[in-house]
Amino acid sequence: MPSLETHGENDAPLHWADALSLADIGDPKYVVSSPNMTYIPSPHIGIVEVSMRADYRYGIPDPIQWPQVFTDSCDYVCSVLRPVPADDPYAPIWWTPNEDSDFVILEGSLFTSLGLLKPEAISRLGALVDELSELVSSFATDDSRLPWLKLAMCQTWDRLKYFPCTFRDAALQVRETQRYWLLTRACLDWEQKHAENMLGSPQPVNAGLMGAFSTDGGVIQKLHNAGIPVWYIRSDVSIMNDTSVRTIVIPTPPVDICVDSGPDGGHILYRGLAGTAHMLQTMRSGHTYLDVSRTPLLVVDAVGGYAAACSQKDYKGILVGGQVPTRTAVMSTPVVKPRDSEVRMKLKASSKHTPYLRPHASQTRGVNKFERFEHPWMPKELPAWQDAMRSVDLTQPARPNPEIWGYWIPEPALLLRPQSTDRRDRYIRTWLRMRDGWLYLLRVPDVPVTSVPSQWWRDVLFGPTGRAHDPSTLNARRWDVIKKVFGTIFEDKQFNSIESGPVWWLGHRINGVEPELCPGIIWEMFDLGFRYELLALDRLFVPSRNDPHGERGREDLLSGLFPSHHLYSITEMPSSGGAGLCALVPHARVPYLEAFRRVVSRWPACPASIHNASPFAISMSTDDILAREKEIAKFYVDTFFAQSGRAPIVPHQFPVVPDPA
Repeated sequence: MPSLETHGENDAPLHWADALSLADIGDPKYVVSSPNMTYIPSPHIGIVEVSMRADYRYGIPDPIQWPQVFTDSCDYVCSVLRPVPADDPYAPIWWTPNEDSDFVILEGSLFTSLGLLKPEAISRLGALVDELSELVSSFATDDSRLPWLKLAMCQTWDRLKYFPCTFRDAALQVRETQRYWLLTRACLDWEQKHAENMLGSPQPVNAGLMGAFSTDGGVIQKLHNAGIPVWYIRSDVSIMNDTSVRTIVIPTPPVDICVDSGPDGGHILYRGLAGTAHMLQTMRSGHTYLDVSRTPLLVVDAVGGYAAACSQKDYKGILVGGQVPTRTAVMSTPVVKPRDSEVRMKLKASSKHTPYLRPHASQTRGVNKFERFEHPWMPKELPAWQDAMRSVDLTQPARPNPEIWGYWIPEPALLLRPQSTDRRDRYIRTWLRMRDGWLYLLRVPDVPVTSVPSQWWRDVLFGPTGRAHDPSTLNARRWDVIKKVFGTIFEDKQFNSIESGPVWWLGHRINGVEPELCPGIIWEMFDLGFRYELLALDRLFVPSRNDPHGERGREDLLSGLFPSHHLYSITEMPSSGGAGLCALVPHARVPYLEAFRRVVSRWPACPASIHNASPFAISMSTDDILAREKEIAKFYVDTFFAQSGRAPIVPHQFPVVPDPA
C-alpha cells in the first residue's frame, strides 16, 4: 500500500485517477479508490451466485441494492437512486406489502389462495408509474433501452393491478414494478443529466446515486466527469508518487440487504463471473411467477411447434404421476386414409356455406366447429370472421386425434351444447370459479401449461359436487381431476369444493347462472381463446428463445390488438358498440386491424397483399377497410387450421349485458 500523500489544497479538484478515498480490499494485487466519494463499498466481484431472497430481491448481486461492476450494456445502473427515507415521496418504491392488511382473496374462486392487493395499498406506486411513463413518452431519445424499460415497468404494473394471483406472486410483482421503476428512472436520468457530460470537465458528484465499480480507466474518467459516484478497482502499482490520495478507509460492507433464502427455495438463477450476465438475471420483466412456474405438463414454446392434446389414456397417466409423452409437432396436414365408418358419418354442415363441395366426414366428427352453434346465449358472428370460417377447405381427411392441438381456453360452444340445463349451468358456474386460476397458469410465457383435451374439459367443467368426499363416485373422480390438473400449483387445503355463494366476473357479483350475463361470459371466452391462440401461433412463427427481450416485445406488439393494451385477460366490459376488433363501426376497428396486420406480417407465407400493404388508416373508405379485414381474417383462420388441425376460436360481436351494479 502506498504512503498517504496530498498534493495542493484538500478541496482542489481531483483527477479521475486520484483518490479522494482508497481502501485495501484484501487482495494482494488490487486496491479500490474513488475520485469523488469519501467511502468505498465492498466490491462484489469474481464468481457470484444470483438467487431470489426472502424479500423477493436478489441480495448483494442486485444492482438496485448495491453498486456493481460497470459494463457498457447496463450502464444505466450507475444512476439508480439510493434507498430513500420512509417519508420521502418515493417511499412506495421500497414499500413491502402485508398479506393480512393489503391482500384480498377473490370471492367465489375455486382456489382460496388467489386474490389481489387492495387498490388503496398500491395507489401511490401506481401514481409514480403513471408519472414516469408520461415523462419517458415525452422524452425524445435514440437509446432503445429507455422505451424497453418503460414497457417492462408498465407491464409489471398491469400484472400487479389486474391479475389475481397468490400473495407470494403479488409481492413479487410489487418488487418487479419497483425494480423497473428504478431502472427506468435511472435510464431517464442518465439521458437527461449525465450522458452528455462524460466528455467535459468533472461535474459535482450526485451522492444520491448508486454509482458503480470499474476496472477500466476510461470508464472511471467518464463517470467521474458525469458526476456519478465511481470506484476504481486498480492494481496497486497504478498508484504513482504523484497520485493524490486524500484518505485511506476501511471498505463499507453491505447493510440492510436481505440474504435469507427466498420463497423459491434458494434456486440459483446464475453462477459465474460478476457483470452483465448476472445483472440480467435480476431483470426478468415480471414473467417470473413463483407459484405458476411448477406445472410439469405441456411446454408452450416447444422447439419445432406445439405438441397436440394428450389422449385420455395418456392424460390419465400424467395425472397420476406418469411421464409426459413426447410427440413431434406436425406442421402440415398429413394424408390420412379415412375409416369406412367416417365416410358414412352424417354430415352436419351444409355445403352452401363454403365454396367447397362439402366437408370430409372426419373433419366434422359429429359437430362442424367452423359453423355457428345456435343458442340464445351465443354472441353474433363478425362478418369478416364468419366468411373466413366458412371458406376453410375441409374436404381433406382430418388429422388423427393425437396430432390435433388441444385448447388453451375451453371451446365456448362446449358450455352451451349440453341438452341438460343442469349440466350447462354447472359448466358455466365451474368455468367462472376456475377462470382466474386457469388464466393464472396461462399468464407467463415460459411456464409449461396444459392444453386440456376436449373430453377432459367436459369432466373438469362439470366440477365438484356435494358427494365429492366419497372416492367411489363419478363426481368424486371428476373433482379429483380438477385437483390434479391444478395440484402442482395449489395445495389441497386451497381448493374450495363448496359451490354455494357468489363469484366475481368483470365487476359483476354473480349468484348462480344469470341469463342476462351469460352472453357476455361466452363472448369473453371467445375473446380469451383468440388471444391465447394468436399468442401460440406467434410464438411458433417468431420464436424468441435466444432473445431476452423478445417476449416483452411480442407482448407489446400483440397487446395492440386489444383495448387498454391488455393481452392476457379482459379487465373491463366493452361498451355496447364493442371495442377493438369487435367494434361495430369499421373505422373504430382501424387501429386494431393495423396492429393485427403488423403481427401477421411477421409470419412465414404471409401474402404480399398483407405484408406489403399500406397501413390501415382512418382516411380509408369503409369498403376498403372491410375488404382488407376479410383478407387478414381469412389468412389467420387458414393458417391456424393448417398448424393445429382444428377450428380456431375467433372474435365475436359483443352482446349487450347490464352494467355492474
